[in-house]
Amino acid sequence: MDMSERLYAAILQRSFAGADNMIKAGATLDGVIRDALVKGPSSAAHFIKAQYNAYGQFIDFAKSASPKDFAAVSEKLFGLIGEPLYNTFGEYRYGFFKDRFFDPVFFEALLKFFSGKQMRKQMTMKEIIDRGDVKLLELCAKYGWLKMPRIRDAMIDYANEKNSTECTAFLLDFKNRTADLAAERARAEKRMLRELNANPNSLTELKKVWGFETREDGTLVITRYKGKRTEIDVPEKIGNDVVAAVGAYAFSPMAPRLSNEQGDLRHRITKINLPDSVREIGECAFYHCSNLGGVNIPNGVTVINRDVFTGTAIEHLELPETVEEIVDYGFSVVKFKEIKLPKKLKAIGKSAFQWCVFERVEIPEGITVIMKGTFWQCEKLKEVVLPDGMETIKARAFWNCPELETINLPASIKKIENYKRGGKMCSVFADSPNLTAIVERGSYAEKYCAKNGVKFVYNDEV
Repeated sequence: MDMSERLYAAILQRSFAGADNMIKAGATLDGVIRDALVKGPSSAAHFIKAQYNAYGQFIDFAKSASPKDFAAVSEKLFGLIGEPLYNTFGEYRYGFFKDRFFDPVFFEALLKFFSGKQMRKQMTMKEIIDRGDVKLLELCAKYGWLKMPRIRDAMIDYANEKNSTECTAFLLDFKNRTADLAAERARAEKRMLRELNANPNSLTELKKVWGFETREDGTLVITRYKGKRTEIDVPEKIGNDVVAAVGAYAFSPMAPRLSNEQGDLRHRITKINLPDSVREIGECAFYHCSNLGGVNIPNGVTVINRDVFTGTAIEHLELPETVEEIVDYGFSVVKFKEIKLPKKLKAIGKSAFQWCVFERVEIPEGITVIMKGTFWQCEKLKEVVLPDGMETIKARAFWNCPELETINLPASIKKIENYKRGGKMCSVFADSPNLTAIVERGSYAEKYCAKNGVKFVYNDEV
C-alpha cells in the first residue's frame, strides 16, 4: 500500500491524527483516488478498476458510518481535494442511505461538501415540506436552494397547498428578508408582455425553445430543450424542416453545461409528446427526468437506446411494434407497473429493466438470450414467461428478485450462468426464495435446477 492509499484508508477509518501526520510528511491523495471521489463511477472511473475500487471504499465506509462520522470524513476529503465530492443522489436518497438522508447532520454534509449537480432540489424540498421539517428548509436556504425567486415562490405555493403552516411561515419570512420585490415584479411584467406579443410558432420563437441540428438528409435532430414548460409538445417541424430525431440528453437534467435553474426545470417535466415524424431517440434523452410520467414512442422508432428512460417516473408505456432492440440500461430505474414488449423485439441489453417494479413480464419469441442484470433488483417481479427458442440466461439476470414465484424454462435452454459472490458460486435465482421453475423432463433446465437447489416442477404437472 503506497502513501496515498494509506492516507485515504486513515481518513476513512477516522484516524485523523494519523492522517494529519502523513500530510505533514508530504502525503497527498493521488489522481486515481481524487478522480474516483470527484467524478464517481459514472465517469471513466467506471472502466478503470483502481478508480472504481477507490470509490467503492468510500461507499462502503458511508454505509455504516454515523451522520457525524460521515460529515467529518466528507469534510476532510473535501478539504484535501479542494473540489465538491461526487453526489450519487439516487443511492443517498433511495439506496443504503435512505434512512439517514434527512438527518440534519447527514443532509448538511451532502449540501456542503458534495456536488449539487445531481441533487433533485425541488423534489427534495417538497419532501422536506411534506415532513414539516423547517430545520432542513433552513439548510436549503443556507446553501442557496431558494435563491431563485421562481423556485422560492413554487415552494411557498406547495407549502400552502399542503397546509404546512410552519414551512409556509419560514418561506414567507425568507422571501421578505431577501427578496427585491420591486425588481421581481418588474421582471415578471416585462416577461409577460414579451410572451403575449410573441408568436409561439414562429421560427424565431422556436429557436428560443429548441436547440437543433440539420442532418445530411435535411431532417432535424432536437439537441436541447430550452423552454420552461413542464408539459411539452415537440414540434413536427421547425421552419420547413421535419423533426426526425431527439438527440442524446436533449431533455435530461444531467446534460453537460446546464445551469442549476435549467437542471431543476428539467426535473419538473411531467409529460412529453413526440410527433409521429420522430424515428430516433438518442441515448439518455430523458435520463433522470425524475417527474416525467408520460411520454409516447412514435411508430417507426426501432431502437430504445442506452439510459433513455433511466430514473423517470413512467408507470405505463406502450412500445410500438416497430421497436426491435432495447439497448443496455434502456429502462433501468423506471417505475413501470406493467410492460408489454413488442412481438418483433430481437434483442434486450444488459440491465435493461433493473430496478423496475412490474410484477409480470413476457419475453417475445425473437429473444434467445437474457443478458446480465436484465431484471436485476426487480423487487416486485413475480412471474416471467420465456419463449420456446430461449437459449441462454446470463449471470445476475434475476439478481435480487425476492418476490419471483414462477418462471418457465423451455427445453431450448442450453446455458444458465452462475456467478461468484463473497467467494461463493450462486445460481442465477439465488435471491428468489419463493421461486418454482417450470421445466421439461430430461432438459438442461431440469439438470441445472437440480444441481443448484432451485425448486422446480415439470411442465406436464402444471
